[in-house]
Amino acid sequence: MALAALLFALHAGVAARVLPIDSLLAVAEDARKGDAGQRIWVLMDARMNEIYAAQYAFEAGSWHTLNAPMLTTPALLGEIWRSDAPQVVAGSALAAFGAALCTGDAVRVPDALPRARALLTLAEAAWRAGAAVDAALALPLYVRDKVAQTMAEREAMRRAKSALAGVAS
Repeated sequence: MALAALLFALHAGVAARVLPIDSLLAVAEDARKGDAGQRIWVLMDARMNEIYAAQYAFEAGSWHTLNAPMLTTPALLGEIWRSDAPQVVAGSALAAFGAALCTGDAVRVPDALPRARALLTLAEAAWRAGAAVDAALALPLYVRDKVAQTMAEREAMRRAKSALAGVAS
């Protein structure tokens, strides 16, 4: 319904405005408990043994991006967390990767999702902050811009995983 209204408005020449809302931030909002300051890592299963990840801080009633959305692996997250342990970790990758995600003492929120309530909360804040943009200028952010791998890339990935497995032994 909203897409149809937007398309009609664009066709009619109406200057439609949209709110760019990060789906990973919506997961962080869903995981947030209370109004106290907190840092939340969002980890969503990206399939292909990868994770969509971002870290956000909720402070003084608003969100700030600490680590921009990225495509990563449990091993690389472990390296990041070695020097900066997570406080809260939320998202579907917790169930998908299990023990491979060494979250330490972090609070785990595996059932956090970009729910409508979280989106509405973020949309209200974005509207008040004047974050609406012209719909014709809105562009999606693709964290993974390439899905298929060449045979050489797949072979290189296999070698890298074998090398990591050898180091872990």
